[in-house]
Amino acid sequence: MKRILFLHGYMGDSSTYFFPSLKKELLSFGEIVAPSFPNPEQPCFDEWRDYFVQNVIDQNFDLTVCHSLGGTFAMNLISQGVLSTRCLVTISSSHGPKSIDCLNTFLSPKIDLEKLKELEKYFVIQSFDDPYTHPEFGTLLVKQANAIGLFYNNLGHFEVSELPQDVMNILISALQ
Repeated sequence: MKRILFLHGYMGDSSTYFFPSLKKELLSFGEIVAPSFPNPEQPCFDEWRDYFVQNVIDQNFDLTVCHSLGGTFAMNLISQGVLSTRCLVTISSSHGPKSIDCLNTFLSPKIDLEKLKELEKYFVIQSFDDPYTHPEFGTLLVKQANAIGLFYNNLGHFEVSELPQDVMNILISALQ
């Protein structure tokens, strides 16, 4: 059985956007861990990290799927050695500066791109019309962290109930 982790972003929880349909699609592959972090309207990295460490007993996963700030969170946890995953998929995420101060706590300590290069697989999913996460940072992750990028023109911040089939194919192949 595979272990799958979902990490939501700012103003979200484990039941927002595509996570419920994704859970239905991937449940047959194994155990899904989908924590809902405290204070998503005013998140703080230390609070989320402590919650993760206290509530997710085994931090080793086959696949980690993240949306928005959840991807930044995952990159930082991997950098610190708190999270281990074979395959990381960040959707509308960035390691770049944030426009809201509390979100910048997720960038400290600095994300270690060399640690991300050690992942077996790393996929960056972005849309060029995302109003919150600049796709330029996605292209930097492709270049600097050896990620594989999949870019769309018109999916905004991926605030959708289902992910595109191309993304689903990536997730399923990562679990096989």
